[in-house]
Amino acid sequence: MSRGSLSMAWYGVASAMFYVYVGAAMAVAYGTANALIGLVLTIIVYGVINAILAKYAINNRTTVAQFSRTILGTAGSSIATIIFALIAIYYAVFEGSIVAYAFQTQFGGEMWVWSLVVVIYSTPLIIGGVRRFLDKLNGWLLPIYFFGLVAAVIWAGVQYGFSDTWLVQAPEMPVPLAMGGPGWLATFVGYMGMWILMMFTMDFAALGRRKDTKFQDPSSQVRVKRSDRVRLVSMPPEKRD
Repeated sequence: MSRGSLSMAWYGVASAMFYVYVGAAMAVAYGTANALIGLVLTIIVYGVINAILAKYAINNRTTVAQFSRTILGTAGSSIATIIFALIAIYYAVFEGSIVAYAFQTQFGGEMWVWSLVVVIYSTPLIIGGVRRFLDKLNGWLLPIYFFGLVAAVIWAGVQYGFSDTWLVQAPEMPVPLAMGGPGWLATFVGYMGMWILMMFTMDFAALGRRKDTKFQDPSSQVRVKRSDRVRLVSMPPEKRD
């Protein structure tokens, strides 16, 4: 895939509302300062680990299933598939519940009714051609997601008033070490729950082009493997005009 298409496909995963919720929950639970410190540490560690995984995946065209099979044997690919399925179900239920709650808040009615509505309209979207269409549409939806977040912040300020108290928001009692504290460490550990997306990183990177990476090993790019030599020998001669 091209760099642009791959980026848009990735942001279709990375722009879930779940991540917005987690950031707000961490700030409320441990304070804004601790949440920001924990978030910065998460970005650094997560970025370093994913840079290594992405380099390996793009240079070796290795998906999570193949990597898992290498380590755990034939059963490894099945384990990776099961984990992926559980993650997809978890995020689908969470995101769907947010949409159902929004419908209930706006229009009233029973929660189970709106949950059923979400299931009915969203299930066909993952089938066949519609799913491929949505993959392309994610690139156009990303600006809507971004400006939607900006609009939500502006609306909240207009509705409840603008102030800087959120910058100094903190829990009444510091979180002790025995309960997972201090707050910045608890935030960092909380975000480790998203490290499961490293599996997505490998699969997306395996679809990328080597020329688009800035950290490729030149020696590995020009090295000719035995299988490559066999393919070169077996190639038919080119036709001359």
